[in-house]
Amino acid sequence: MNRYNDVFHEEIVVRKNRGIYNVLYIVLNIFMYIFAILAIISFQGILRSFSDTSTLINAVVIFLGFAIVAVGSYLYKDTLKMDYEYSYTNGIFDVARVKNNKTRKELLSCNTKEELELVAPIMTNDFNRYQSMNDIKKVNAWLNRDMKKYFAIIRKDSQRTMLIFEPSEKFIATLKKYSPQKVKTQ
Repeated sequence: MNRYNDVFHEEIVVRKNRGIYNVLYIVLNIFMYIFAILAIISFQGILRSFSDTSTLINAVVIFLGFAIVAVGSYLYKDTLKMDYEYSYTNGIFDVARVKNNKTRKELLSCNTKEELELVAPIMTNDFNRYQSMNDIKKVNAWLNRDMKKYFAIIRKDSQRTMLIFEPSEKFIATLKKYSPQKVKTQ
């Protein structure tokens, strides 16, 4: 395809009210450092208590507790700064999750001409019908409760996936322009 005829639309969905999440991120960072220091100190207690079995067991349990909290804080804190990226490029619809502007994980990619079955608002009978199916994989890619949400049904091979996402009206218009029979706006 000629570069002048390429179709590209991308948008990033971010939390509208980030204040509480920023505070929680800072608190988890502080917890992570405090508990990491406590784990190091308790590890020194393990090294000192090899001669007494009951003290050794207590020291190991304390060390594991501090270490688990430190590692858990480290692993969870980036989910507080999560965004979703939707892109449409020449008939390919991609959805990715971005954590803390560092790690990007592709959630799904589909060819809209061959694999996309339907895109519609979630307040429809179609949504209820697909939602009640047991054999459908569900992917949530939305952050804001008060934003209008859509769902997309994607069929790859024999597996159906339901994507719930919060695109802008412009993104829906782009999808509708190139797949009019598959995109419902009401």
